[in-house]
Amino acid sequence: MHLIVFARAPELGRVKSRLAAAIGRDSALRIYETLLDHTIGIATHFDFSIHLEGESSLILPVLDRAGIREPYLKEQTGENLGDRMIAAILSELDLHDRVILVGSDIPDLSTDVISQCDRLLLENDLIFGPAHDGGFYLLGVHKGADTEEILRSLFSGMEWSHNSVLAELLARARDLEKNVTLGPVLQDLDNASDLANWLSENQGSLKSRIQKTVPDVRVIIPVLNEAENLPVVIRGLTAVFPFRQIICVDNGSTDGSAEIARSLGAHVLESARGYGNACLAGMDWVKNQGGADVILFADADCADKPQDAVSVVGAVLRGADFALVERIPEEEGALLPHARFGNWLSTSLIALFFGHSYRDLGPLRAIRFASLLSLEMEDRNFGWTVEMQIRAVRRGLKIVEIPGGYRKRLYGASKVSATIMGSIRAGLIILRTVGREVWRDRGASWAKRRKRNHHPSK
Repeated sequence: MHLIVFARAPELGRVKSRLAAAIGRDSALRIYETLLDHTIGIATHFDFSIHLEGESSLILPVLDRAGIREPYLKEQTGENLGDRMIAAILSELDLHDRVILVGSDIPDLSTDVISQCDRLLLENDLIFGPAHDGGFYLLGVHKGADTEEILRSLFSGMEWSHNSVLAELLARARDLEKNVTLGPVLQDLDNASDLANWLSENQGSLKSRIQKTVPDVRVIIPVLNEAENLPVVIRGLTAVFPFRQIICVDNGSTDGSAEIARSLGAHVLESARGYGNACLAGMDWVKNQGGADVILFADADCADKPQDAVSVVGAVLRGADFALVERIPEEEGALLPHARFGNWLSTSLIALFFGHSYRDLGPLRAIRFASLLSLEMEDRNFGWTVEMQIRAVRRGLKIVEIPGGYRKRLYGASKVSATIMGSIRAGLIILRTVGREVWRDRGASWAKRRKRNHHPSK
């Protein structure tokens, strides 16, 4: 049996594009390099070759780490993925009776898996290694007079990168009346959810190496009597992104919220009442722990969609300083009329006095930790969100707003928008915060003008 490692050169911006959208191109590249190291290390136990797409010099450090001095590298040829796989397999079948082709980025690939698949291939015409996402990580074939015809029938006109690729290939193989078997189902790491799931279920040195490449993103969730919502919120977040830590800041709950958060793996802090107090307590904790790359602020009411958290975190890791979700209601009553009015008034005042047109004061927001510290946040109540947005403008941060779905809270009633009076109180706090920031801004401008116009007597 001859093993083909089907790889792409580890080039920034050209590998793991879906994962890069969530964790940034640098981290995605480092994860790919780690997986490539892992795969080539396995390949060295077999007669193997590497069929590469891209600049061959980029893979040489990986080969050096594997101790391969005279690598057997070949260039992939063909207009599409199917043509390139066919060309690679046929070129090796000129010299070998059986060929197994594997992808280069499967963390659970092992010598045992490949050996198992080779044994199964001896008794079948074809073998596929199924991936969790509906694709495949392995293809094994025999040398035969009709091998090229079989491969072209399998791959001709295929559309790749969707969750029924393997199902379609198996149907085509059955139409060709070929004996097909399947190897073990393995997880690939194509997106942030895959990565979060794999890290949560595995141990060992490969996990440690991959975890070191993942950006340090912490979540801060202010919590006040959210016992029913917390399991949904925390599980939803941990399922979509490999957050380093979820910090629930208990704001005086009486329903056991803190105990539930701990049981779900969150780190629990306590703070004085007030939304801003909770956020400040979470910030202080992260700072005392040595900092982080990015902080995600989220509410505990299940109104925001977990995938939108990935979007704002990804925007920051791709270059923004501050990203927040513009809430787009997906159901009746998700964003009540008085809340809509308050958002409109606040964002209009920010545009008028500070020159930046926000579309919302949405609570789901991600910010670089260094940028967050530079804002010198102070507000201890519901003025926190508008204070952050004003100071982000004043500080000159790169700001991104991303439309996201918004629903009614899952359980319980909002502490703010459930009643008109609650909304009025929160609205007054927000307006007072805007007024305070305007006064500070104007005061600083006046002080600069006075200093500029002051000429001390000689």
